[in-house]
Amino acid sequence: MWLIKDGTGMVGRILFAWCNGTKLDADSKKWRFFADLLNDCALSLELCAPYAVAAVGGSNGTMTSILCVAGVAKSIVGVAGGATRAALTQHQARQGNLADVSAKDGSQETLVNLAALITSLWLLPILDGATGLTWLIFILFTLLHVFTNLKAVKAVTMETLNRARYMIILKQFASTKYVASMKEVNPIMGLIPSFRLRRMCAVTEYNSDAQSRLLRPEVLLKSNWLIILNGILL
Repeated sequence: MWLIKDGTGMVGRILFAWCNGTKLDADSKKWRFFADLLNDCALSLELCAPYAVAAVGGSNGTMTSILCVAGVAKSIVGVAGGATRAALTQHQARQGNLADVSAKDGSQETLVNLAALITSLWLLPILDGATGLTWLIFILFTLLHVFTNLKAVKAVTMETLNRARYMIILKQFASTKYVASMKEVNPIMGLIPSFRLRRMCAVTEYNSDAQSRLLRPEVLLKSNWLIILNGILL
């Protein structure tokens, strides 16, 4: 069972990096939040596994399947979380002090883990044998984890354009003729990655009526196309 679990996790790690590796830099905030959410889902799935097995009559196949799904999820978390951490650390190294920022980030994480360890030592005697209270505490801490990660990711102000930030600026310009700054765009950007396949369209000249209609802002906002005009991605 554990060999299958580890094997599926390795395959999931490779496939995720192959399919989404090029998106992790441009959408580092989205994939960082996605990794946190997926990690919470994987932990919840592992905790629910005994109940699922008992519900179907104690099948070993059910336990193996659940653990394999959780293993794949954690493998994806490892890829997305590690890659986006590197991207965000590079963004925060304002003076080229990447090693210094990385070391302090590791120290901050260690401090949080130490606080969690002390909290768990305090809670274990209270939660001993209290299954309902244990689940309540787990749900509360999970929601707190999601909320704090959401606020932390939204607080990061990226200074370069990606497709999501570009589309927000384009939408505001189409409706108000005002070009929003990166500081204004970052807090309202969505944090759920898109898994849609986008089609490509190359436009070499901007002279026909059909091309004019295609490149209007309201059309671009509603379409699922990536349009290239004279070598420039729209």
